[in-house]
Parts: sequence; C-alpha cells; structure tokens
Amino acid sequence: CFYKQIDEYRKNLRSFQAMVSSAASNSQSRSSKQGNSKLLTDLKGNVIWLTAAFNKYLEECSVFYTELVVAFEYLAQEQQQKRGDGSMNDPQLIEALATGIFRCLLFLGDLARYSAMYQEDDVKSGSKSAKSGKPRATWITATKYYERANRIKPFSGNPQNQLAVIATYSEDTLLAVYRYCRSILAPSPFTSGIENLRSTFSRSFQAMKSLKTIAPSMINM
Repeated sequence: CFYKQIDEYRKNLRSFQAMVSSAASNSQSRSSKQGNSKLLTDLKGNVIWLTAAFNKYLEECSVFYTELVVAFEYLAQEQQQKRGDGSMNDPQLIEALATGIFRCLLFLGDLARYSAMYQEDDVKSGSKSAKSGKPRATWITATKYYERANRIKPFSGNPQNQLAVIATYSEDTLLAVYRYCRSILAPSPFTSGIENLRSTFSRSFQAMKSLKTIAPSMINM
C-alpha cells in the first residue's frame, strides 16, 4: 500500500520547508548573507527535487491502479455477458470485482488529491499552503474518482467522507458538513467521519469567535 510512502514524502517535505523558512529568517538577520543565501538556495532546490520525486511516485501509483481498474472492469464485463447469454456466472466474483474497482477508485482519488496538493508550480512560486483556498477545479480529478466510487457502492460512507475533505480544501464548509453527515448516516458508515465533522464544526466556531472579536473594533474605527 502506498500510504506509508506518501506519509514519508510529506514528512520530509514539511521538514525541508521548515528549514527553508528558518533559513529565510536567518538570512535577513545575520551579517553573512552570502553563505545564508547559498544555504537557502540549496534547501529550496531540495524541496523542488523532492516534490518532483513525490509527484513521479504518485503518477506511477496512479498508472498501476488505473490498469487494475481496467482489468477488473474487463472481468466484470465478461461475467455480465455470461448472464446475458444464459451462461452461468459467479455472483461472488462479480461482487469481489465491484469491491476491487471501488477500492481502486478511492485510491486513485487519494492519489489525485495528493498530486493536486503538491504541485511543482506551487513549490517554485513559494506557496506555503498545500490545499486551503485552492479553486474547486484543482480537485476535479480526485472528485471524479470519488464520485465514480460512490456510484458503485452508494451505501458506503467512505466516498462521501473523501468528497467532504475536498470541500474543506475549497473552504466550502456547508458542503463539507453535508458530505460528512452522509458519510456517517450511510448504511455502511465511515466511522472517522464523526471526528472529521467535529473538527469542521470546531474550526467554524473558532472563525465565528474571531469575527465577534474583530467586528466591534471595526465598528469603532
């Protein structure tokens, strides 16, 4: 499974990005700016290289799961044809293939989501945020995979949870709450959706508190 490797890439990227921020601060305060400038350039180069390697890994994983989906769909189609011409098909195999396609689509959605979070153009431009505030179009590929998974198993809450995560990236809190509720209330609920929903409400309450603090000062200006 690729999640462990993805966590390693993300951890290393965060580490390098923290070093870049620290070096950038030091370059403004120290007298030996030339040495600090070289260190900063080297660190930025490492971040760009690691991001490129990460994206290549994500692409390779995506190719693997895409080919797996094609193979599963071909076998499922064969079983459907057997049903159509009166031949004996295997209901258990059909269900297993549907589950396999469903899981692969979720994996592909996650891979597309991580790929969108760590775009090389963002790294080169010095963008600090990997997800928040990006336009909805950024997540369209991941969204399509999650929606396809949802059509295969609409009773599962997992795709709805992932679609809720996408909504939080686009800062659409109302849609995120709706998706999380669907993930929790599905016949086969995604149990972690409850904690995700709590976190969404918590962030909203904090934002409301900030507005209450800011609003009076703006009125008195």
